Amino acid sequence: MTKAFVLVIAICPYGDRMGFLMQSSRHGNFDTSTPVANEFSPPFVARFVRLEPQTWHNYIALRLEFYIKGPVADAIDTARPLGMMDGQIPDVFISSSSCHSKYFCTRHARLNYPSASWLANRNDYEQWIKADLRAVYIVQGVITQGQPNFDQWVTSFTISHSLDGKIWTKVKDHCTSETKTFVGNHDSRTPIINFFDRDFKARLVRLEPKSWYGHISMRFEVMGKGPIAEHMFESMELGVEHRHARLYSMTASSCHDHRHCADHARLNQASWSAELRGAWMPKRDDRKQWVQVDLSHPYLITGIVTKGMQGTHKWVSSFLVSHSNNGRDYEPLRDKCCEEPEDFIANDDDSTQVTNTFHPPFTARYVRIYPVSWVERIALRFELLGVKLTNGEAMITRPLGLEDRRIADSQLSASSCWNTIQCANTARLFNEYQAWSPKKSDKNPWIQSFRLEAVLTQGRDNADNWITAFLVTYSLDGYSWTYSLGNDGQPQDRNSLVVNPFMPAFVARFVRIEPLSWHHHISLRFELFGAGPIPVIPNTLGLEDYRIADSELQASSCNNDRHCANHARLNFAGADEQGGTPSNSVTSSGKLPGAWIPRYNDHNQWVGVDLIEKYRVVGVITQGREDADQWVTSFAVSYSMDNEAWSFIGDCDREEKIYRGNHDRSTPIINLFETPLLARSVRVHPKRWTRHIALRLELLGNGPVAEVGIDANKLGMESGRIADTSIAASTCISDDAYCSESARLNREVGGWVPLINDFAQWIQVDLMAVYRVTGVITQGRSDAPHWVTRFTVWTSREGKGKWTPVTESTCGEVKEIKIFTGNCDQSTHFTNRFSPPILARYVLLAPVAWHAHIALRFELLGEGPFMLPDIAVH
Repeated sequence: MTKAFVLVIAICPYGDRMGFLMQSSRHGNFDTSTPVANEFSPPFVARFVRLEPQTWHNYIALRLEFYIKGPVADAIDTARPLGMMDGQIPDVFISSSSCHSKYFCTRHARLNYPSASWLANRNDYEQWIKADLRAVYIVQGVITQGQPNFDQWVTSFTISHSLDGKIWTKVKDHCTSETKTFVGNHDSRTPIINFFDRDFKARLVRLEPKSWYGHISMRFEVMGKGPIAEHMFESMELGVEHRHARLYSMTASSCHDHRHCADHARLNQASWSAELRGAWMPKRDDRKQWVQVDLSHPYLITGIVTKGMQGTHKWVSSFLVSHSNNGRDYEPLRDKCCEEPEDFIANDDDSTQVTNTFHPPFTARYVRIYPVSWVERIALRFELLGVKLTNGEAMITRPLGLEDRRIADSQLSASSCWNTIQCANTARLFNEYQAWSPKKSDKNPWIQSFRLEAVLTQGRDNADNWITAFLVTYSLDGYSWTYSLGNDGQPQDRNSLVVNPFMPAFVARFVRIEPLSWHHHISLRFELFGAGPIPVIPNTLGLEDYRIADSELQASSCNNDRHCANHARLNFAGADEQGGTPSNSVTSSGKLPGAWIPRYNDHNQWVGVDLIEKYRVVGVITQGREDADQWVTSFAVSYSMDNEAWSFIGDCDREEKIYRGNHDRSTPIINLFETPLLARSVRVHPKRWTRHIALRLELLGNGPVAEVGIDANKLGMESGRIADTSIAASTCISDDAYCSESARLNREVGGWVPLINDFAQWIQVDLMAVYRVTGVITQGRSDAPHWVTRFTVWTSREGKGKWTPVTESTCGEVKEIKIFTGNCDQSTHFTNRFSPPILARYVLLAPVAWHAHIALRFELLGEGPFMLPDIAVH
């Protein structure tokens, strides 16, 4: 037995880059059979864990088990194999220019394939082999091997990549901009890893041999991260395909045989492995069959990817989904328009992936799929999509404050009240003597009050009155209401507590309980259970405070130049008497005049905002014209990602959802969208108005929103959204074209040039709020051959001298300050990504090496803000 051991953990997920961190010594066993538990405090995140025995009895002997919570997605930001070696990339997704024979073709090109490799039919520069990853990934490197049984291997190669298989891009050397030739193998068996100077986004990766020993022979693996989500709120795969679901329990109503049971329902089962081949097939083909995953912990489930059984002409063409948190009570996903179980369209062949997204997503531990229709036989492979809840744990459900009066009387309202002592404020759980009771004449009674998960109800304390059935509706804005399901328990007396969970839970600001039946008289006391508060009112995007420039506002037409799109700002200050730029003048009423007014009053008019980058837009605030009784009373909203293809926000029974506008000319009205938009441009289309179309507005949302792992969103140095006053530097050689405000990427003249060249120089940006900063793009000086070749990055959330350097993401115990690679010339962009990204308000760049003279132009990449200022919404 082992009497003592040291625990060692690996924070890198691939062996050749592995480093270990040492934990303290632990107590082992004192006999051969009694389990001894050692708790890790604090817990740690790791993929590899190693135990090193220190003392033992007679001989080292050990049996063990680990207790875990997770999986923790993307906790370690390093490359992983993308599916060649383990068969997750199917054979049909590997292709080549030629094969020597069927015994040495693409299916044998997998890293560590034991008996063969890919051999090209000819030895020339036209040969290649490629892998289709079947989704877009961040590709970071490749591992190569030669032929295992002969002295044949590739000694050098180039790499091309593509998103669509039509447009291919060569991997280039970051300084010379020439196609990079990678060093290959020196024998037939040793794996050689090549990591790229810059990661790239690709679905297809192609290796092109340039020199070889004996014959072109290759086995390989692609390294990277992903698949990439379209935006920061996108789902991750939960692990059914990649066998993380070994931690989970996969079950089914029945199985055709042991080769077609629930554990074979994983997406992209490897066809070359007999152990993993196939799909789930039930014993009988009827609508009572199902396959299920137990995720061990609740997740927010956002979608599902399905396939049939490849090469068999068998697949599921439609299905239903139900879910549960306890494994006993299952709730079907329902169509939001008709409240019937929703029938999801699945596959039309046996191999193509089909993704269905759930709107809205739901929280569940158990997810069950019921086939509804199929071709030939029920045959299914699938993957769930979802996200972690609050750092991997479900939100804590708790009473929200009716009983203990954290929800004030002023926040409770009702359709009517029996009298002043039986009104909405008496509807609190365990309230003695009274409860809410509406008037007898009330034909549609209701009472109105985080993430809502359950409601607890009672009847009236001093009379035999209670509600036996009710509906719950909820809203974010108090105008648009959505029905949840009603209660499933009927109280038998006035004081018994009945718990009704909401399946699924929902996020709301307003909640109504609408009685359907009752005993003697409607009487109710209740408490809501949930988690939060969850901020649902986001940041303003910049119309009112001019962060959005005039040039980014457009309109269908303008009544005149004093009432054009640039006057459509919420609380617009109007123009001065000479028609110049906006001033701070106000009307005699103390309000601010001005608005966008089109030339015509018809349904073809619109006013729009081009946000330049991709934003998550969740609502709009509107006003009328302050200096005249003109306003829009209803409107529609359209949006676009490219200013060419436009879509309207719709609802169940019409293509265009009509939003309620204003009832006077000055009161701001907020409309929140049921589903947030991911858009670059947004337009408001007036549908009804008072006297004349006149509109001022503000957009609500967050952004710019970055793709996961892709730092495409610029935070505002180049565009000018970061003001000159937010940029500071240690010194400047002059105040004209060479100070901090000249450090903007692609500035035509100059750049930041400090007075002297030493290590004490720096330039700093204040983002005015905390952002998730994912990278930096740098350039040299535009009008002279000066640039920075190396620099460090420091960040802070509050300034005041509290700076943290960006460090190396190494596996060692000590992390050193990272030295970033700078530029090779004065004009070419060079991008450095931060891994992991950094939450910061202040970002500082400090040059440590340069060519001729320190000179810098740059842009920050990221998304946010993440700590948002509140706005008044009443």
